[in-house]
Amino acid sequence: MIDSILQLFDKIPKVPYFGLAFFWALIIRVILCFFKSFAISCGEADKDKSEDEFKLCDNWRFRESFWRSFSSRTDSLVVCDYWLPFIIGFFDILIYPIFFKLNLLPAIAFWLGYKVLASWNVMRQAYVRFLLGNILAIFFALIMYIEFLKNIK
Repeated sequence: MIDSILQLFDKIPKVPYFGLAFFWALIIRVILCFFKSFAISCGEADKDKSEDEFKLCDNWRFRESFWRSFSSRTDSLVVCDYWLPFIIGFFDILIYPIFFKLNLLPAIAFWLGYKVLASWNVMRQAYVRFLLGNILAIFFALIMYIEFLKNIK
């Protein structure tokens, strides 16, 4: 199986493939930060954070919430994610098209199931954004599959 993945990966034009995956992952980050900023500016915060954490985010306007969320530059643990969702989404968008081509859909289902179960206990709004990010990653991975892998023999 790994040999099949590597052989298929050798046939993909690397720069456009990685570039488009990076672009799609960045688009997903912008979309999710938009929704996260809207939620923060409306008062959403994780329930397990201290009152000081709530106060820090209380007077943020939408634009400030968006920038702090997107750049992950803040002292607030509610907002700071260190770009880890972007990195994971980038790798999802890179590998899903290869799995589509090799008909390894159970591997994608396993990975998504693992991520969903691991995130089950987060706050509802954050969980819905997480699900939206995964739906968008699958959608953009399908575009990558059609663009780069569908016609490869």
